[in-house]
Amino acid sequence: MEVPEPRVALITGAAGGLGTAMARCLAARGWQLALVGRNAAALAQLAAELGEDRASYAVADVRDAGSLHQAIEQLVDHTGRLDLVVANAGVLEKGGLEDTDLESWSRVIETNLTGTFLTFRAALPAIRRSQGRMLAVSSLSGLRGLPGLVAYSAAKAGVISLAKSLAAELEPQGVGVHVLILGPTTTPMMEVAGTRPRQMEPSDVAETVAWLADLPRSVVLHEIVLKPVGYEPLL
Repeated sequence: MEVPEPRVALITGAAGGLGTAMARCLAARGWQLALVGRNAAALAQLAAELGEDRASYAVADVRDAGSLHQAIEQLVDHTGRLDLVVANAGVLEKGGLEDTDLESWSRVIETNLTGTFLTFRAALPAIRRSQGRMLAVSSLSGLRGLPGLVAYSAAKAGVISLAKSLAAELEPQGVGVHVLILGPTTTPMMEVAGTRPRQMEPSDVAETVAWLADLPRSVVLHEIVLKPVGYEPLL
């Protein structure tokens, strides 16, 4: 009896809190991981933890179209396939309209929004071949907007709209497109915005991603809003 090939998931921002949790969770369920991030040492450590037969990695900044495309192409050549791509890389910088300079605005938009676009564009040929899924990671701030997070809120709103547009374009081709809209989660990045009375753990998010990846191919869930029980973002 032929043994099926392991499914392959590519995760950007893989060395961060959410990315690491997703990689560990999917690996525990038999997935092979293709990890992308900027921190070579952290990626190497995570790949070693998961096992050389389970994980490979490439260093790239999602803002750099050339290096990102090369990294994803290299990983797909190594794994032979791609079934899930998670555009998880992101940055959060505090600032309202008057105290957000153009450099900060550009950095946040380019990482969170343009980086998602570039990740999906580079991964699409492999995802189209497998009839796989694309998952964008957004935030409740992209739905409602939050004071003092003008660039981050705008970027995450853009991610939601991008996912909707790609769903309309790619679902007729058999590609599932999803957006995960997250409430506050206990990660180093969220420490910039300040802790909240109620926060999720990265493992909570990772379990949801694994569940989504196991949905039947015949169904798609466009928007998944995940927040701590009782959390109200404007309180």
